[in-house]
Amino acid sequence: MTQNNADTRQKLIKAGIYLAKKHGLNGFSVRRLCQRAKVNLGLFNYYFSTLENFYKSLFKDLYGSFIKGFEINLPQELPADKKLEIARKLLCDFVCQNSQILASLIVDVMSGNKKLFAFLKENFTKHLIIINTIVESGKKEKVFKDAEPLSILLCGVAPVLLPLIVAAVADKIAGPKYRKNIAALMKKLTSEKSLKERIELSSRGILK
Repeated sequence: MTQNNADTRQKLIKAGIYLAKKHGLNGFSVRRLCQRAKVNLGLFNYYFSTLENFYKSLFKDLYGSFIKGFEINLPQELPADKKLEIARKLLCDFVCQNSQILASLIVDVMSGNKKLFAFLKENFTKHLIIINTIVESGKKEKVFKDAEPLSILLCGVAPVLLPLIVAAVADKIAGPKYRKNIAALMKKLTSEKSLKERIELSSRGILK
């Protein structure tokens, strides 16, 4: 891929992330995406062919940037409890910045999109593997309570991700009539203050 091709492709990805953060994945058309990126509609078809292919590229770019920062900002020399604290803070920031995109992902998976589910399972689990490694280390260091590693992992991640699932389920069940109320709920549940509170409360159940 030439530099010009890479630039054009990246313009579309960048525009897609911007629009998805504001409106969710289903909140914009290909035409609107191309207008935002200032790219000819034919070039979208050339690079991605379908929205599904575009979404996959968008997710890989978004998640790739997150994981890169996730690994860089987890100093190996820190004890496991401090590393888990940093990991959850980084995950919080990612959720706050991309709540609309993540909620749209959850809705699509819940709607039975098996291809998307398989893609996410293959490409969006590295942070869980990293956090699980931290949990295993914490068990050896005896900084976590005597519980199953999986239970500690769930207690560590659920306070951050569960609100997205709740909001996505509510959006799927409630329908258009209650979209504004659900958007307000989503904003509240994914606010920095709310996330920090849940993390602090759940930490009391994990740490000795």
